[in-house]
Amino acid sequence: VILLVTFFGVTIQWYVQNRNAPMLGNIYEENAQKFFAFVRDSVPHDAVLVADRPRILALYTEHKGTVYPDVNHEQEWLGWLDQNQVTYATKAAWDNDKPDRYWARFMDANPLRFEKIFDSGGLQVYKYHQTPVE
Repeated sequence: VILLVTFFGVTIQWYVQNRNAPMLGNIYEENAQKFFAFVRDSVPHDAVLVADRPRILALYTEHKGTVYPDVNHEQEWLGWLDQNQVTYATKAAWDNDKPDRYWARFMDANPLRFEKIFDSGGLQVYKYHQTPVE
């Protein structure tokens, strides 16, 4: 009984401490604040955003987002984006250097579809075009 009480006490203490702790990350940096402000103020609220981390976008911008599809089907991504009426996409420029950041490289490989409209310290927002812009 003492062990169960101790276990639950420690678990509850850990939960309360982590629940009230500030989120980790660089969200307080000026570039991140500019990025979130741009999405919040310049992207229509009904826009469909695709991002590597859509939950953090939803938390700080109140915009709904989705993550790109499974990496094993990269050749089908343009069709998926069109089918889901995606209008904007985001990425961090430094993701291009990481081997597991397929989304960033995919956007760079399709410049006629992704038009950069914002860049602050590597945090970027792109307008997605269903048909390539000539």
